[in-house]
Amino acid sequence: MNLKAKIYSIDSDDDFNQGSLERFKALALRYQEIGALYNIRIHAFRGPDFPYLSKATPEERKKAADFLELILSIHEETLAQASEAPINTKQLLWRALGRYSLVPGRDIFDHITEEDVVIIYDENQQTIFWNLQFFKVSSLSVEELFFGKWYEFTRRAPEIQEKLYQMAVNVISGKITGNFIPDVPPHEVEEIDSLEKIRTMMELPMCSVLTKKGAFGGILVVQRMKVLS
Repeated sequence: MNLKAKIYSIDSDDDFNQGSLERFKALALRYQEIGALYNIRIHAFRGPDFPYLSKATPEERKKAADFLELILSIHEETLAQASEAPINTKQLLWRALGRYSLVPGRDIFDHITEEDVVIIYDENQQTIFWNLQFFKVSSLSVEELFFGKWYEFTRRAPEIQEKLYQMAVNVISGKITGNFIPDVPPHEVEEIDSLEKIRTMMELPMCSVLTKKGAFGGILVVQRMKVLS
């Protein structure tokens, strides 16, 4: 399916206003198709009325579509190299780090299994990468991931929230560098505003501070999650 040939041309203000919306829809559905190839359920949208997408500005839609196109290209390049094998988390991650010019701590790949959820946050704490395993333990739609805030959809115990906040402060300030085991115990995560309101038990076995041209570039978080309901 050649999405670029069909929907990526935006030549006027009217085309921009409508085209960015339709482009995001098409890309989200393509992402859903990739998940289906490996029996992974991905919700493209929150609902038929597109509650988040419809409220976004044309500029926000275009930015989200550009970002989603990048995520898709990372998956599709990996698919093209993987033959009939399932998409490999380490291959996906390796491509994502290269695309973002991010360097992880040494031997981080030794701490990742194929069942782990892997997420990358940039220096602004925005999520810029997640592997397909994420959708095995979450019912957040692609629409919500790009137009909502993760903390609006999930809930943890206050003491866990505080530990995560402190970890973020220590990482951003440079107090923590390289690979590290977070001081965060296993804990329950509850989706409070999602399609399926999934509850999971989460462990954080390893994180890695990412650098970009020698400066702080983000954080890679390895999550081991089990669905409770």
